[in-house]
Amino acid sequence: MKFILRTFKWNIRSVKSRLILSYSIILLIPSLAIGWNSYTTAKNKVDDQMKQAAAAEVALLNQTIAQMIDGKMKDVDLLSQQVSLGSIGSIQGDEDPKVNEAMDTFKRLHPELESVIAGTDQGVTVQSPRSLTIPADYDPRNKPWYTQAMAHKDKVIVTNTYISNFSNMAIVSIAKAVNDGHGVIAANLNLKTLDDMVKGVKIGERGYIYLLDANRKYLIHPIAKIGDTSTAPTTDTMFKSESGEIEYVNTLDGKPKKMVYETNPLTGWKIAGTWYSDEVRQAAAPIFRRTTMVMALALFAGAIIVFVIIRSIAIPLRSLTDTSREISEGDLERRVEVKAGDELGQLGRSFNAMVDSLRSVMLELARRNREMTDSIAYANRIQQSVLPSPASLEQVFAEHWVVWKPRDVVGGDFYWTRQVGEVRWVAVGDCTGHGVPGALMTMLTVALLNRIADQGGNDVPSQVLQKLNGLLKHMLRQEQPEGLSDDGLDLGLCFAHGAEVTFAGAGMTIYVADAAGVRMVKGDKHKIGYRSTPPDCEYTNRLLRADPDAAYYMASDGVTDQNGGDKNVSLGRTRLMAWIDSFRILSMPEQRGEFERKLADYMGSEPQRDDIAMLAFRAAPKRAS
Repeated sequence: MKFILRTFKWNIRSVKSRLILSYSIILLIPSLAIGWNSYTTAKNKVDDQMKQAAAAEVALLNQTIAQMIDGKMKDVDLLSQQVSLGSIGSIQGDEDPKVNEAMDTFKRLHPELESVIAGTDQGVTVQSPRSLTIPADYDPRNKPWYTQAMAHKDKVIVTNTYISNFSNMAIVSIAKAVNDGHGVIAANLNLKTLDDMVKGVKIGERGYIYLLDANRKYLIHPIAKIGDTSTAPTTDTMFKSESGEIEYVNTLDGKPKKMVYETNPLTGWKIAGTWYSDEVRQAAAPIFRRTTMVMALALFAGAIIVFVIIRSIAIPLRSLTDTSREISEGDLERRVEVKAGDELGQLGRSFNAMVDSLRSVMLELARRNREMTDSIAYANRIQQSVLPSPASLEQVFAEHWVVWKPRDVVGGDFYWTRQVGEVRWVAVGDCTGHGVPGALMTMLTVALLNRIADQGGNDVPSQVLQKLNGLLKHMLRQEQPEGLSDDGLDLGLCFAHGAEVTFAGAGMTIYVADAAGVRMVKGDKHKIGYRSTPPDCEYTNRLLRADPDAAYYMASDGVTDQNGGDKNVSLGRTRLMAWIDSFRILSMPEQRGEFERKLADYMGSEPQRDDIAMLAFRAAPKRAS
């Protein structure tokens, strides 16, 4: 069993563990259900048998009492008709031989009686046997048997239990007024005979029968004192109905018990049979033990079978899992060792076929990836070839710096310069898209800018933006409903004539830094080329008044939108202006290094979100201090 437990290392997420759980449930639930049902059925059957036995004993005793009392009532009724008490005098000791003979004969015929007694209306008492001593102050007329009989002269009455004046034992009297009306004749029934009868009755091992009279006094009980009034909670329930069943806790020992009871119709006595509930469990315990043993053996045998079945499933699955992991790590030479001819073996063969197919696909994908990577690398060289070279930038602006960082190998941001007569043109653009689509847009835009510059007639930068907008919309058919695209760009363009700089922007901002600090100049909101931009859209020229040695900065939104910092928020224009202000007094090469360091620190581990382009220049060389 320890070997089985070591083999089944528990992991609820594994197939093996779920199989173990499933088989365990399949084995345990029916076994427990059958075992519990058997035990419960047996316990209920034993309980029912004990209840039936108690009910039978109670009913038999009730019938016996009824027969005994009824017989005595008939005999007393006959005796009351045979004797006449009017002939007895008024002094204790006066007797009538006929009365004595009748009473003695009655006592001989009923030896179970304690005595036969007669009381006259003169207060004289006559009894049989005469050996019993009559107390000197005894007056029969004050006794319940006399008063009840005289109150119901035509009926035989049965008194409640009381202690005999002659024997000090519990008795009941069965009495009737004699026909001449001068007294009452009574038979005193000693309950010892009934007690002996009840003591012989057993309900289970420790159960018993007890009797209460109509005044809730104990007539017969194995523990309680005879004649005491019962105060048990069950007594209230018993006196609410003629018969019934009660479950209760015994106040004497605190153990649960059950009871059935009936009421004797002649006397009003309650006859109860009671037994301990734990006797039912004890009687059913052997069945429970046998059921438990059978369940344990069945579960052990089932566990062995489950172990064999699960092992035959788990080993191939583990092999398949290990092989899959090694293949996921790049080892496409691995194969699953197939031995079985079942569904798992079929799965292994299918897996090997899939790996062969995957290897072929991966080889083809690697080949195509190399081709694509080579193509993109070549596209990068082409894109860089249309961007100004460092030497050409140096010729146009002696002092400048530029940072160009596509998010991918190629991108949609660009910078561009051109010398047209005495005017130097410089632009930064941010085209739609990233990667190859963005790069195609940059090449198209640069070609159009060169075309506009070559055609001439451009006195201010706003004219260039207006022409570029119209040409780009025409080239991309974005004026026509059948056009497939809605592409364009943000563009900032400066004309530098000596130290004077004029700026026009389409969705682009320029930052000016001089002795007064850093300020931001926004371009127009209309961008270039998009369907929402009118074909004849006019842009605004902004003369940037600044110190002769001022520096100018244009950046794509890839700079200001970059996430980072402690709160992982966008860099934003305010923070960018603060950076520019911090390094504006440095030389251009130093500014570039400081900008790249600050940007790297701000990004931290955050990936680059967009293409980044930033260009800085001075229109006139900085004067030596």
